[in-house]
Order: sequence, then structure tokens, then C-alpha cells
Amino acid sequence: MNLEENRCSVSRRDSNTSALTSVAPRALLFCSIALLLPPTLVAQEAHALVRVVATKGAAPEPGASYRAIRRPAACDAADRAVAFRAKIRSGSGAKSGVFVEDDAAAGQTIALDLDALPTIPPSLLRLKGRTREAVAINASGIVVYGGSTTQNLDGVFQSGTSPFVSLTDDPAPGGLTGALDEFGKPDISDAGDVCFQATIDGPGPAASGTPIDEILMCCRGGDMDCHAGSGSAELLVAIEDTAPGPPSRAICELPERIGASSYGIVFVAGTSGDDCTSYPVGALDGVFRIAFGGSLETIALEGDPSPIGGIYSKFASLPQINDSGDVVLVTEVTNPDARDAVLLCETGTSCPGATMPVEIIQTGGFDDSGARLSRFAAPDISNAGEIVFQARYDDVFATPRRGLAIYAYSGGTPTRIAGKKAPAPGPSAGIFRRLFYPDISPGGVITFGAKAKYEAEGGVRAIFVEP
Repeated sequence: MNLEENRCSVSRRDSNTSALTSVAPRALLFCSIALLLPPTLVAQEAHALVRVVATKGAAPEPGASYRAIRRPAACDAADRAVAFRAKIRSGSGAKSGVFVEDDAAAGQTIALDLDALPTIPPSLLRLKGRTREAVAINASGIVVYGGSTTQNLDGVFQSGTSPFVSLTDDPAPGGLTGALDEFGKPDISDAGDVCFQATIDGPGPAASGTPIDEILMCCRGGDMDCHAGSGSAELLVAIEDTAPGPPSRAICELPERIGASSYGIVFVAGTSGDDCTSYPVGALDGVFRIAFGGSLETIALEGDPSPIGGIYSKFASLPQINDSGDVVLVTEVTNPDARDAVLLCETGTSCPGATMPVEIIQTGGFDDSGARLSRFAAPDISNAGEIVFQARYDDVFATPRRGLAIYAYSGGTPTRIAGKKAPAPGPSAGIFRRLFYPDISPGGVITFGAKAKYEAEGGVRAIFVEP
């Protein structure tokens, strides 16, 4: 097999024009960095972490360096590419942008604030003020991200052959009345499905009279451009859609961010027991899944019994879905005591439906170092079923005793990938100071952002990858 067929082919911004061109990443030699474990964490397994990019390092623009780096998204590529938002600074000033970096040091600019857009009349891309928003990347190297234009149009943008996915004033899909207005944070599947939340201006009413002014939709097929290209806009969920029970409930509030895969989408939504005219009276949040071409399914609902005892009481983290439709979620449970847990709903076990989600770990469970875990967040899942999440550990035999860490789970006990004051790979000796939410690609590449301190560089914010 030609190795190039298994690489990400990302779009980069040509250094002489604002046009998008497709480039293949460079070949590289893999390097595994074996981390030396401190004596207080001798039970912790070593991991081949690689530092991909850091603040103060060179950015892929002439004379520019990174000044802020935000949450990365992982890509299934031989060079372990990650996509992220960042601020860069050069002699001409500071700019916000979307970038791709890999451990071959092959930095690429996907988009910069004030890039020219082929709109009529012409306009410029606005990314300023969105640095904290997540981006997404698929195995083909297509990056999707939110932005706006200097004509005050909100939008979802991409790095493919067209810069657009959808813009304000595009018609609402699925025969709904009105035009798209504002957009949530997009996600993309390896099949090229770009999915996001959108609001509708000038909506028509549902049977109850509630305006259908909020939807979840995807742009699928073609060039993934549903604004002026060959993509096809598909409506998946709308306000007043019915979520199955028992008893059934109406979807009344949709989130700004969802999880997407080649199977479909997963999300947390607010529901009502009747229609949405009295919402939020009697509101209950739930976790829901819908397959492309399928029906809405309820995975978990506030007040329902949980698989670890008690009842579901809160879903604070975004759930995620893989290409098989397996869903990983974090829930808080109450009655009699409050605790939280990471749960897995596997399609192959008739979940949702005949079986409940199964427990991966709950408050008080142990990691591979013998530390107790709590405060789980940011779960994600690969196609092979590997799960990553962030958690707080408490280890009476460690220094420091408590801190945030990144974990991977493939059965058995969760393994700590990185923890507070553990060694951080880089150009000189360093330690992790703070760890942010992880991401795992469909093929199992793990990435996360962190603050680290090095002997040579001092404090930096960086992105790390474990292949």
C-alpha cells in the first residue's frame, strides 16, 4: 500500500495569495519519547508523548510566533497532525487563526483573520474573538471551524475546495420556514459530514405554536459546501421533535456543540413533558443520539435510574460518538449520595433500548497508579472503543497529592497518560503544570493541550500527542 494514501492531506494558505491549495504532508521518521517517572508515581505507565507545538515557537507565517494556543483536535495521519485555534504575533502585529501542526514540524495555516472570501460582494473572514472555540479535523485533513464575515454574516467554514459550509441567510433545511441565522461549533466525520447547531430567523411554528427556531443539521456529500456548492443540507433534529421514553418528551433546547461521526450525532438537550410552550417549567436534560437516516433515541434522562445506582442528575460534559454509534458520556448521579461517572452505551449491546449504559469508572474508582478519581470531564471515544477523559486524582503517596490528569481506558483500569508535575516532553527537562481536555481520533491518536514549565523555555502552553 502506498503510505501516502494513509496520510492527512490538509489545506494550507498559499504564502502569496489567500487562495486555498491542497498539499500533502512531508514524510517523517517517528520518534518515541520515553518519559522517566518520578519515584512517587512508580506504578504509572510510561507513554510515548510527543510535543507538537508550543507558545513562543515559530508559526507558519513569515516572522510570526505563537502567542496563544487552544484546544486541539486529533487527525489519523502518519505525522499525527492536530488542528487548533491560536493567536500569532509578528512585526506587523497580532492575528487570530486556525492552524495545523504535526510532529514533523510541518506547520500549516488554514485561515487567518481578515483573509479574503469569495463572497458577492467581496468580504473578509473574521476570526477575532473566537480563539477559545473548538475546531475539528477528519482523516482527510479537512478542518472545520466557526467564524463570521465583515458583512456581519455568521458562518461555518472549512479547509476543503470551498471555504464555506454554511452562512447566515442560507435557507433552512428540511422544508422549514425561514433562513439560517447563527451557528454553533461544528464537528466533522471521516466521511465528510459537517454537523452543527443553527438558529433560524423568521421561523414557522410547530403544531403547538412554538417557533421552530433552533435545529441540528449536517452538510453532507459533494464538496461539503451547503452555501454555494454541491453539499446537501440535512435536517436531523428540530425544536418540538419527540424523544422516545417512556414517557416521550419534546426537545425544547438544543446545545451549541454536538458530537458527530459517520454514524450520526450525539448531544445533550433540554426537554419538556408536553410541548415547549411552558419550557423551562418541568425541564429535564437528556443525552440523545440520532443516526443518519434514523430516529431520535434517548440514552439517558435526568431523573431516570442510572446504572451505578441513584438517578441521573446532570450531564455537564459533551458526549461523543464513534463510527459504530457507541456513545461515551459523563453524568452526575444523586440519591442517596452525589457522585459522577464515565459511562459507555454500546450499540452492539442493544444500548439504548434493552440495556443501559455500562460504567467505565465512577467517583472513588482507582487509576493504574492507585489514585482515587473524581470530577470526570471531556470524554471521547475511538472506533476501537478506546476512551479518553480528564479527571481529578487523589493519591496520598504522591507529590502532588491531588491534581488534574488525562486518562485512557481500553478495559481494566484507566491509565494515566499525563498528570500534574509529571515529566513533559520537549527540548529541555520540563513538567506539566495544568492539563486541558483531551481528544481522540477515530483511529486512536490522542491529543491534549497543557501548560508546562521547562528549564530552557520557562512556562509555555503546548499541544501533546500520543500515537
